[in-house]
Amino acid sequence: MSLINAVIEGIIQALTEFLPISSSGHLAVYNYFFNKNEGDTFFTILLHIGTLIAVIICYHKTIWELIKEFFKTIGDIFTGKFKWSQMNPTRRMLIMLIICMLPLALFLPVKDYVDVAAKNIFLLSLCFIFTGVILMLGHFVGKRSYNREKMTVWDSLCIGFMQGLAIFPGISRSGSTISAGLVLGLKKEHVTQFSFILSIPTILGSFLIELYDNRSELANVDFVPVIVGIIVAAIFGVLAIKLIEFIIKKNKFNIFSIYCLVLGFGLMFCYLYQSATGNSVAAMLGLA
Repeated sequence: MSLINAVIEGIIQALTEFLPISSSGHLAVYNYFFNKNEGDTFFTILLHIGTLIAVIICYHKTIWELIKEFFKTIGDIFTGKFKWSQMNPTRRMLIMLIICMLPLALFLPVKDYVDVAAKNIFLLSLCFIFTGVILMLGHFVGKRSYNREKMTVWDSLCIGFMQGLAIFPGISRSGSTISAGLVLGLKKEHVTQFSFILSIPTILGSFLIELYDNRSELANVDFVPVIVGIIVAAIFGVLAIKLIEFIIKKNKFNIFSIYCLVLGFGLMFCYLYQSATGNSVAAMLGLA
């Protein structure tokens, strides 16, 4: 892989990982229009290191507090001092983050169908349209009440379920979780931070699983473009997080909804054109 491609993919991965427009979906679109080599998939997996670094940079203070609270919680459980009704805000966030991970188990059986969805332009278009709809709901329904900070178990399970849906390319993880939180009436700044910190175990777990599944490719990796891609992904990841925080504060979340709906229906047109003519739009444009 060339350094230019490494930079391009690093930017795509970072911006689409945190902006509510689906990183896996955009990489699938990139593959479709530019006929990208399937052998570069492992490079995409390694780019997740950059997005993890971005989250840690932006929320390092909160993350450190959560780590300390984790060990305090373990100590309180073993000494019988743990009380659900007396949890401080940091401990409550920690517990809710753990609960959010539970619904992911429901989606493990469909993991093998993800690659099929990524290569099917029709399914991809439906996923982007779905993202556009839930972002619109988050904007219009959620803005009625942005004041609740205390998250419940039900809130966590709902957010965790929406995160699970993002296993499919075109369904945004950050968009799904933030929109779910807004619809549930959670404070926008609180649910945005929660969503990005929630991405740490999700991205890390996904990265380790994919790394293990593709471990045979590790010996053939050119680490120069990998390092460049990770650095680019980290830099643009930080910028994306700051941008989404600003947009959420300005109540402009619907711009991402419009973007995903336009992209989704555009991909639907590509599918219909290909079905009718037997030729892809990418080939017609000379891209593939």
